Amino acid sequence: MVVSALLVGAAIGSIGGGKLADIQGRRANISTLSVIFFFATLGCALAPSFEIMLVSRFALGLAVGGASVTVPAYLAEISHAETRERMVTQYLCR
Repeated sequence: MVVSALLVGAAIGSIGGGKLADIQGRRANISTLSVIFFFATLGCALAPSFEIMLVSRFALGLAVGGASVTVPAYLAEISHAETRERMVTQYLCR
């Protein structure tokens, strides 16, 4: 259950991440996701019980899914036209 909680969170985060990025902007969304990453990682590292570990892994999955949608779009927006394709492709292939 702990392993699959991250996957379920990532699936939900990838669906909601794009809509949230459109509402609040990609840069602000990445900042929000970084805060979620930080606290969810702390929750995973310091979890005293199974339930807290499960919730922390789910929150971490939400951040992973949201970032997987938001970051490539943000990279495409900020890069120059001549380097855009290479930058996004290198990000996705890593």
